[in-house]
Amino acid sequence: MSTWSRSSLGARLAAALLLALLAAPAGAQQGPPVAPGAKRPLSMEDLLSWKGIRAPTLSNDGRWMAYVLAPNEGDAEFVVRGTAAGAAETRVPIGEAPAGFGANAGVAISGNNRWVAYTIYPKAEDAKKARRDRRTLTNKLGVIELATGQKREFERVRSFRFAGDRSNVLALQFAPPDAPAGGNAGGAAAGALVQLVDLAGGTPVTLAGVGEWAFDAAGQWFAWTIDQRDQLGNGVQVREMATGIVRALDAEKAQYRRLTWADTGDALAVLRSVADSATKDTLTTVLGWSRLASAKPVSVTINERSAGITGGLVVSADRAPKWSDLQGTLYFGLREPRTPLPPSNAPPVGAGGNAPAPGAGAGGQVAPARQDEETPSLILWHWKDPRLQSAQQVQENQDKAFSHLAAWHVADAKAVKLTDDAVRAATVGYGDRWALGADLTPYERQASVDGRQLRDLYAIDARTGERAIIAKGIQNPGGPFQTLLSPDGARAAWYDDGHWNVFDFATKRSVRVTEGVNAVFWDDEDDHNVVKPPAGAPFGWSRDGRFLFVRDNWDVWRVGVAGGAALNVTGNGKRDGIRYQARVGQDAKERDRKSTRLNSSH
Repeated sequence: MSTWSRSSLGARLAAALLLALLAAPAGAQQGPPVAPGAKRPLSMEDLLSWKGIRAPTLSNDGRWMAYVLAPNEGDAEFVVRGTAAGAAETRVPIGEAPAGFGANAGVAISGNNRWVAYTIYPKAEDAKKARRDRRTLTNKLGVIELATGQKREFERVRSFRFAGDRSNVLALQFAPPDAPAGGNAGGAAAGALVQLVDLAGGTPVTLAGVGEWAFDAAGQWFAWTIDQRDQLGNGVQVREMATGIVRALDAEKAQYRRLTWADTGDALAVLRSVADSATKDTLTTVLGWSRLASAKPVSVTINERSAGITGGLVVSADRAPKWSDLQGTLYFGLREPRTPLPPSNAPPVGAGGNAPAPGAGAGGQVAPARQDEETPSLILWHWKDPRLQSAQQVQENQDKAFSHLAAWHVADAKAVKLTDDAVRAATVGYGDRWALGADLTPYERQASVDGRQLRDLYAIDARTGERAIIAKGIQNPGGPFQTLLSPDGARAAWYDDGHWNVFDFATKRSVRVTEGVNAVFWDDEDDHNVVKPPAGAPFGWSRDGRFLFVRDNWDVWRVGVAGGAALNVTGNGKRDGIRYQARVGQDAKERDRKSTRLNSSH
């Protein structure tokens, strides 16, 4: 017997009504003449013209806000205004902005609160005509000085980025030039043209053949990879923004990918990959440099022969390397080597009556199956497989890119593997001492049957890789692991059966911190196949890690990790029918129980 909740039934009725509206002919949408004062029915034009706010952005000092105001279909506007009451507003037409999941509306305010940049797209009509003519149109970039309202525009800009919190420098990556008729653009360069523009004045710096590029968090360094088509001259270089001095960190006939700065400090990492003719595999090396501003920077090189890497594992090119906050550890990925297929000694696949059926094998060779609706396909699934074949198909690329998280400890000059085939994912906490991981393997097959994905939660010692169990068989740990870890790295929050708990990594003990609190911390309106799902991920922690902020269906609560009375921080949510849903505008490492918070509510 099927059971429908009121919310799911309402959603289905709303969807059916919308489908009926969309399927109705134009005359039916207009309907009979509307009496004076009566509401007219919605039309397709109404739906397409509804406008929404995209990419809302707030300046670091909170004095400016910017966003894109765009209809569901058609040209949009860029809007920037001061946050003070009665502040002036500037609106600029920017063409048809991208929409949908993953779309980037291209809005940024400089870290020094002086400039705002926004992408200008082709107009909707021009873009439609270009698609018919099979032409590619390029975007432009607009920049406004917030204090004066003065505007500048740059042509053919593919992407842009401001440099740090105090700089006036803007980096622009330009679209490649149009290929000449009858051939390609020529030359050996495969990278792009990047320009560093000082918006306050000065001569722009132009770099050619740039693959990947990035500023460090402070805007003091600019790093880029050189990407030539024949790989001759490829390498990694950095520019010190204050002096203009350029240093070459590495150069080799190889591909350089996944250039990454540390979250704080002057530490850089990149992957260098070369094709190995002996193994028919691509071998990757992790290159790292820390304390670049010092007289003796630290250099790190990690490959399959480095200490601590065993079992034939090689460095993965699918996981970006990342330095720890203290620059003492470099995280990277390890994968199984890809074994080449053995060569076949069988004669080529024949034709006519001797040809194999589509998809069948003959002498180690496979004839390609026809890709049409008339030709049946066969997908084999073994009953011992923990995942259904449909799930395996959807997750095929994810499985190919899987890598084990490993940590290279600079002082020990040795790698430690933190995950394996069971605990496949882990997140390292602040301070790089402990990590939080999960094992889904004992429950995968049952999850294919009832849809309830359980997991075992583990504490992982980031120095040794040793594990300790936190909880078994929980369905939802409460949110992304990064939100569960305390800012001092000493504890982790986790959720189960309607309550929040806090695990202490040092003592290996958990405390139920919402026990006895007069509130319901599970979402009593969620109709998914989850028993007492959490009302939401934690709002955060106090800076010293002594308090955890969580929400019920209405308010935000502060609970102490060592016990004590809980405090309803917002106070009026349930009383006034306000739902406090998310925390915005504050970095996870800068939370303080005494500081002001910006909350999203409705």
